[in-house]
Amino acid sequence: MSGHWVVLGGGNGTSNLGDESMWLAAAQIVRELDPEARILTEGYGDFDPFVSNVGILPHLHLALRRGRAFPGLLGSAVSKPWALDYAARRASWLVDHPVGSSKLWADAIRSAKGLVLAGSGAICDDYAVHGVFGWSLAVEYARAQGVPILFIGEGIGPLADDRVRQVAARMLCAAERVGVRSCSSATCAEEVGVPAAKLVVTPDWAIPLKPSPEVRLAALNHVNALSGGKPFVGVSFHRRGYGSGRRLKELAVFLDDVSRCADASGATVIFVPNMTGHGYSDDRKTADLLLRRCTPATRKNVQVWRHRGNPQLVRAALGLGMCLFTTRYHPMVFALSEGVPVIGLSYDEYYDAKLEGISSLFGVNDAVFRVDRLPMAETLLKAAATEKVLRMRPSEISSITSPLESFVRAHR
Repeated sequence: MSGHWVVLGGGNGTSNLGDESMWLAAAQIVRELDPEARILTEGYGDFDPFVSNVGILPHLHLALRRGRAFPGLLGSAVSKPWALDYAARRASWLVDHPVGSSKLWADAIRSAKGLVLAGSGAICDDYAVHGVFGWSLAVEYARAQGVPILFIGEGIGPLADDRVRQVAARMLCAAERVGVRSCSSATCAEEVGVPAAKLVVTPDWAIPLKPSPEVRLAALNHVNALSGGKPFVGVSFHRRGYGSGRRLKELAVFLDDVSRCADASGATVIFVPNMTGHGYSDDRKTADLLLRRCTPATRKNVQVWRHRGNPQLVRAALGLGMCLFTTRYHPMVFALSEGVPVIGLSYDEYYDAKLEGISSLFGVNDAVFRVDRLPMAETLLKAAATEKVLRMRPSEISSITSPLESFVRAHR
């Protein structure tokens, strides 16, 4: 059968390595099983897919936003009011009257072998413009042409808004299977009417990601350039919207402590960003804000990874560390997948659940602590040294990838 695949992701080109890693893992499998077929995806202008023969179209959700002609904060201010109302009305109209970028997508999906929507946490009220109304357009174009649909690795919910619930239900029910990354997501999907027989719960789709030997060598070179060949403790922190000043102060005190302990053992500290986007989303800026609050000794010993990474490179780099301290979910996934001990630093109940859930999957318990009441770094480093990270067996990884593999084999 001739044709191509459409594989959409949650944040291609946003520098969110978590969402990009899940897309990349899915794209790698499509490429392995259908080597000659073209893959179409969405992304911003500088997105590098790291997979051959990939075409990139504009994000569908951009056609559903106001204020796109205005730059920066002005655009956000114009687009935010009544965003859901506008997106709902616009998406409904574009289903039958595709124009501009939506016309490009309608034409692309019409001749596709299949539509795959790869993991993110965007099928919820907060990100509904993207993950519900935007993706629903792609699903409606596929449904109209009888193109098979598969969701994998999705985080679903909360879905409290009636408009969002209705569109999400129709979108999800159109798929052959709906893969989710947690039991709570499965429950939310069932609550909006998705048949239980369509649902499959798998671990995070970033786990099957496969750094190539060339990428591992590049990661080693990057790390050695920063560490001078010394062992290193990895850190990966981000800012949370509320109370960020107080949290930064607490993290700076902790970073001083980590740096002192690492230096005493002949190691250095490398700050590895998960996001390198603009402004608030750039973890490198978080590193700079932290280091301004730290001692001169810490500023000397902590090296900041300035390179804009990619999922494979960052995963491989974290795999070279002694251990990792992180507030972020996907750096924890990357490090644990590489067998590296991780201590999670949580801001709230939301992060408690995410970090404890993924660490327990690798057999690690009692390794997540609240930022505002952290034990001494020396205690945590000793705990990390005794942490037994379970490597996922090939059969366990296969359980993650098998729904997509079956889908591609059935429709290639």
